[in-house]
Amino acid sequence: AEELPRWLDPVRAAAESITVHELTRFMPPEDGDARRGAVLMVFADRDDVADGAATPDDLAHRGELILTERAHHMRSQPGQVSFPGGSLDEGETVVEGALREAQEEIALDPGCVTVFGELPELWLPPTNFAVTPVLGYWHDRRADLVESPDEVHAIHRVAIEELMDPEWRINVRHPSGW
Repeated sequence: AEELPRWLDPVRAAAESITVHELTRFMPPEDGDARRGAVLMVFADRDDVADGAATPDDLAHRGELILTERAHHMRSQPGQVSFPGGSLDEGETVVEGALREAQEEIALDPGCVTVFGELPELWLPPTNFAVTPVLGYWHDRRADLVESPDEVHAIHRVAIEELMDPEWRINVRHPSGW
């Protein structure tokens, strides 16, 4: 396995200690009828940032996340921004499922990804999905990513710095108060 860059140290540490209660109030149903799935949160080095000594701000300045925009013709959540992923196949682990889905959706070679953690399983009530986010570092970026036209409209490489910028965040309140 490839060594992870130092800028990912805080992500790895947080993944080891975070609980589902810190992420959501929605727990998978105890009866186990939720559909199981996995997504791959693909971290990569930005092309436009030179290597150098790690600083506390490296996560924001050095890294990017790979996001997909779902195909606009899909019946479920068309055009939604998401991580590559989907339902698990029979007997498949969450890591195997996340890597398989990323290969199918964006042609990401599983051999070029170092998996370094998992977040707690999250329940998505509208779809009754229990999804495990799998964290991976894309260490060999020579290969191009290619959208599967059946599932993906576009691939977006987004700087973590932009995702963390308060200017790009909004808060909304559901009528239920959540």
